[in-house]
Amino acid sequence: MATHYQIIVKGDGKPWYPVCVGGDADISDPAILGGKGAGLNEMIKMGIPVPDVFTIFTEACEAYQLNPAVTKYRIREVAKKAYKELKTRNGGTAPIVSVRSGARASMPGMLSTVLNVGLTSKTFPKLAKLVGDKVAFDCKRRLIQSYATTVFHADPKSFEAQLQSARDYERVGTDGELSSKILEQLVTRFEKILSVNNLSVPDSIEAQLAGAIKAVFESWNNPEAIEWRKINGIPEDGGTAVNVQTMVFGNAEGLSGTGVMFTRDPRNGKNCILGEWLPNAQGTDLVDGILTPQPLSNMMNEFQPQLSELIAHAAKLEKHYADMRDIE
Repeated sequence: MATHYQIIVKGDGKPWYPVCVGGDADISDPAILGGKGAGLNEMIKMGIPVPDVFTIFTEACEAYQLNPAVTKYRIREVAKKAYKELKTRNGGTAPIVSVRSGARASMPGMLSTVLNVGLTSKTFPKLAKLVGDKVAFDCKRRLIQSYATTVFHADPKSFEAQLQSARDYERVGTDGELSSKILEQLVTRFEKILSVNNLSVPDSIEAQLAGAIKAVFESWNNPEAIEWRKINGIPEDGGTAVNVQTMVFGNAEGLSGTGVMFTRDPRNGKNCILGEWLPNAQGTDLVDGILTPQPLSNMMNEFQPQLSELIAHAAKLEKHYADMRDIE
């Protein structure tokens, strides 16, 4: 059952419910939750295993566009309460989360995403204990890089240069092959890049969340997003929802990975496995084209049980919606 959090809108005194947590049976409308939020909400109701999530409604983005100075404080308050619910569901441990957009109509790659939000001096040791130092340092450097370029609009070239230098030094081809030692050094180097401009990623979960949510809202008016809506006939009003979801660490080595798939071939409707995946990677590595993905069918070699489970969930979703689905 979802939880709604009420905040009072100054002026008319009417209650405003811009966020829900979990699978609420009375909300599945993309106009309210955005396409991604509506899909997540529906999957939870169907019993499909989905990491805990709360969704900030599209109307909050609309309100932010009209009056950002006032709205940002209200959204911060409600996000703080909703995050506490995720923490409760996580056994009292503060979860590391992704902060992702979710417009009513699909706008792939046009809006902002910030991953690994919630990594602070207090939560880092707990993550390191759970997944190991190497993965924890990789998540930390990813957070700094993503937060810097997405929230602070820092030049990505300086971070990419440091990553390339690290790969060259260790003579590896991908970030996933970097050692724990060099990843720890990258965290320090990335922090120095920011400090030159008197910037730093906040050492507070609440502040990190607020910054990431603000970045997602503001990405609605990115030139690329405006042009996408113009080309595809998507209305300028409506805004984007924001989905804050407990992270599943695709970069945690072993059986971890990330991918996208269709429930059937969209070109001809053929019922077959069609998609791409990356082992030991996070979603942005795939979406941003950082690494070359493998065909999803290759999972059959080493991950047959996981692929079979995924196919079963895909079939259930297609039957439920009576239409082809695309799945992350």
